[in-house]
Amino acid sequence: VDQMNFLIRKITPAGVVSTVAGTVGVLGKKDGIGTHAAFSVPYGLAINAAGTHLYVGDQANHVIRKIALATSEVTTIAGSGEQTSKDGNGLQAGIPSPGSMAFDADGMLYITEKGGGKVRKMTPNGDITTIGGHLDVNGSPTHVVVDDEKNVYVTFSGMGKIKKYTPAGVESNFAGNNTGTGAEDGPAAVV
Repeated sequence: VDQMNFLIRKITPAGVVSTVAGTVGVLGKKDGIGTHAAFSVPYGLAINAAGTHLYVGDQANHVIRKIALATSEVTTIAGSGEQTSKDGNGLQAGIPSPGSMAFDADGMLYITEKGGGKVRKMTPNGDITTIGGHLDVNGSPTHVVVDDEKNVYVTFSGMGKIKKYTPAGVESNFAGNNTGTGAEDGPAAVV
């Protein structure tokens, strides 16, 4: 994401940069093909397992967008555009300020909700639920990854920690000591 230029860019292995979607300096919320689409502070990216679609957390629009990589067609697939966190299907769900995203092996998309302090899961059919997090946005979840066992790891930048969510829904502190700053080495649960 080229966040402040409101663009989605591609860099080839040879270093060639091109624009996939959006127009330089034009912010908004518009579906369309390539430069006919508009974003507002895009943040997170994730590519589906088939490599056919790029998912974008359109942070200031409070929605998830999908880009067909073959055509650069952008569609809004989730989020009502409101700043209220709400479980639901597709455009009926509320996803305030979506951040980082990652897919698991089953095609579940995990989303950090920076504006609501939560960690969300979107099924392949668009159902969005909350798997954890806190209502305090000062402890904002920022980045997410999923391991081969489908454990979800999320950084909470304001809390100085990484939380782990198991496939069974168990939340635990994985690393960090709640101080918010510092760079100490040591046992994960202490540092």
